[in-house]
Amino acid sequence: MKMMNDARLEPIVRELNDVHHRDESRHIAFGRLHLAELAAHWLSEWSDEVRMRVQTWLAQYLKASWADFYNPSMYRDAGLPDAFKLRTAVMAHPASAALRTQASAKLVRLFLDCGLLSEAPAL
Repeated sequence: MKMMNDARLEPIVRELNDVHHRDESRHIAFGRLHLAELAAHWLSEWSDEVRMRVQTWLAQYLKASWADFYNPSMYRDAGLPDAFKLRTAVMAHPASAALRTQASAKLVRLFLDCGLLSEAPAL
């Protein structure tokens, strides 16, 4: 959104960014509706065991996706010692956890509303 309003950029760049943003917004809206429809149809067909496995997998997937943003090689490449230890500390920091929770809030809410999660995972 910022790029399409940035007067420092060429008009064509701003326009392309605007078109891309609107197009992605439509994709996201469609995906949310489709997921809700699929969940409404299929969740009642699944056994409790399958629902629990899906919830467990989805929570682990969200956590693993966030872990990718804390690649220890970037700390090592920056010359910082004990890259994996630093990664662990940064991931455990309350500010990092709050950022992950805030950034994931809409997606987690969708999964909760659809019944794909029964509780918000600690991210």
